[in-house]
Amino acid sequence: MAVHMCSQKKGGKTALFSQEGKELIPALYDELIPATEANRGFTYYATEAARPAASVMMRAVNGDLNGLISIGGETIVPVRYESLRWESNGLLELRNGDTTTIAAANGKILRKPAYRRYYYMVAPDRIVEVGENGKHLTDLDGRVLYDLKDWEYNKAKNGIGDSSYFYSGLMKAGDYLETNLFITRDGKEVRFGEYTDVSPFYHGLAVAYKDRR
Repeated sequence: MAVHMCSQKKGGKTALFSQEGKELIPALYDELIPATEANRGFTYYATEAARPAASVMMRAVNGDLNGLISIGGETIVPVRYESLRWESNGLLELRNGDTTTIAAANGKILRKPAYRRYYYMVAPDRIVEVGENGKHLTDLDGRVLYDLKDWEYNKAKNGIGDSSYFYSGLMKAGDYLETNLFITRDGKEVRFGEYTDVSPFYHGLAVAYKDRR
């Protein structure tokens, strides 16, 4: 891949040029930063899951707003978000204050802007949505697969790691009220006999307890 470099142009805006001097992104932005390297606190965060998509993008900044532009000049995410975060499954969380939008790596909007609605990426194609209407396991198209009444976002209880909570195909769906409840990726309930408490699965194994309260 050709080496790219940024150059300041008139008016303090930044353009992106190829090594051969061809303009790739016009001078419309205050900053252009490689999208794989621009971790800056709460305004931008790129996980390893951002690759390879982010490797051909630049984070574009105008004032306090962020977006993503391909190195060919195509707008992937418009520069109008206060914060932009690559999630562990490669999706994008776009925020303005308490309003959140979820997009695919190509910029396609998967969840429209919603006020005080929270999204937890529990698998590459599964999202837990939490808001005024409850907690639900959904697929990328927004179809509700399970009503997670007692589920709490807790890595120690629900899963180990960032990319998937479905270890051995099961995610722990109960928490303090019901500790022997798991669901499959399709939202089917699974319980383990007479046990009162079963830990999340790890490497195919789980610890199960009887009469533990």
